[in-house]
Amino acid sequence: MTVGNSPGGMPTSVVASVFDVAFDGLAVLDERGRYLYVNPTGCDILGASADELVGLASFVHDATDQVRATSTTVTWPRSGSPRDRELTYRCLELTAGRPGGVVVAFRDITEQRLRERQLAAFARAAESVAYAGSLRGTLDMICDEIVQSTGLAAGQILLIDGTDLGLQVHGAAPAAAFPPDFELRLDEARRRGAQLKSLIALSTGRPVVAPHRKPEMLASREWEPLHEHFDAFEWDSFVSAPLRSHGSAIGALNVYYRPGHDPSEADVAFVGSMADQAAVAVQNARLITASRGRAALDERYRLARELHDSACQELFSLTLELRAAHRALDHGRLSDAAGVGRRLAVLEELAYAALRDMRGLVFELHPTLLHAEGLVAAVRREAESLAARETLHTTTTLPPERLTLDPTVELELYRLVKEALHNSVKHADATTVHVEIRQDPAEGRRLVVEIADDGVGFDPLVPSGGLGLVSMRERAERVGGRLTLESVPAGGTRVRIVVPDMLLAPPSGLDDAVAGNPLS
Repeated sequence: MTVGNSPGGMPTSVVASVFDVAFDGLAVLDERGRYLYVNPTGCDILGASADELVGLASFVHDATDQVRATSTTVTWPRSGSPRDRELTYRCLELTAGRPGGVVVAFRDITEQRLRERQLAAFARAAESVAYAGSLRGTLDMICDEIVQSTGLAAGQILLIDGTDLGLQVHGAAPAAAFPPDFELRLDEARRRGAQLKSLIALSTGRPVVAPHRKPEMLASREWEPLHEHFDAFEWDSFVSAPLRSHGSAIGALNVYYRPGHDPSEADVAFVGSMADQAAVAVQNARLITASRGRAALDERYRLARELHDSACQELFSLTLELRAAHRALDHGRLSDAAGVGRRLAVLEELAYAALRDMRGLVFELHPTLLHAEGLVAAVRREAESLAARETLHTTTTLPPERLTLDPTVELELYRLVKEALHNSVKHADATTVHVEIRQDPAEGRRLVVEIADDGVGFDPLVPSGGLGLVSMRERAERVGGRLTLESVPAGGTRVRIVVPDMLLAPPSGLDDAVAGNPLS
């Protein structure tokens, strides 16, 4: 700016001095949005000198139309930066009351927005871990959140397979960045003497930052088995953060930064936080696997007890009746038709009772209707059957069509509904019970199952001494759901199960490789 007087009487040199020391970027634009002047802060933000910028089109289009408008955010490609910058700006007239130039005040909010995206990614990852159904799906999602929120080239999660610190890929984004034979090539590189930053991170328990790692690896003969792979996508620097559980290393989160993006301390801290989330997901998977094993054993014991108490006892009574009939025949006490008929009637009754109980146990193992028609039809039939057997009025509010559920989730939900209905009959002395299954947008598209009765109720804070409610909660948690219970004495009981929407589409379940490995 030349020295003189501004239209308001203030010397132009004073205005220029204020512009020069301002913390925000300030630029003067002509009516077509071209730079007439840019202060030093603005030059730093835009990555060019004032001489280079004057006369160029700015990031503001139709500058005079945006005067006194609210703040606007735009993206702007900065020379030498691997990512577009995010700028927020506002325009004011340079000369009040008459058309002329425009002053635009702007600032770089790229890092602020990046941290906001990283925080949102962390929150989504934490929610996914809390409702984890498939470990591989959860780890893939964590990698994808890191890549998308930070603009990385790629990310992968490697887990120790328990044999000589062998590493297996259990999460990646984008998936195409890592070929199916990646692990074999990685093992070959290790045999040739390649140094894995992931193993250093595992041994030290701290993230390892490797600037300009790609050219270093491509120049190494030890890494030759992976040269083609690492040269196939655009990256430069590398960070590996350890996954630890109860003080033991279980794997590593590796991220690949695009050229020109040198990871900052904040970037490394974010990768470490996401590695912690991945470690929680792995630990949850191990606990769920162990829980399912214990649950399967408990289920076998329960079925054995029911077999002993029902079908086995009836079959034993049947053998006793048959033995008595043989003896009666041997001694001539069944010579008349009436006596034979009475004996056969008793035998037939015992045989049908045993058959009925056996069919019930088989249905417990895998309900035929549940497999053929789904949860909605099975719950409807169970409610109708209960009303027919007991002096209880049952009502239902159910979806009109079959829900697409993972078979394990479907079976566990059916058993939860059946157990809740059983409790309404056996313990609540209820006259009415209502079952509802819904997918409510207000619930975040989660599946909600509720069983409410008008029974005697109870105080949930008073220990009951039984394991029924505990086992119901554990059953819900095994499939990633949450069970809550509302009850007051003489006020009825409501059981509520919430299943996250990510479980509605059939997942692959826990990865067999993870379920079978100690990961210690």
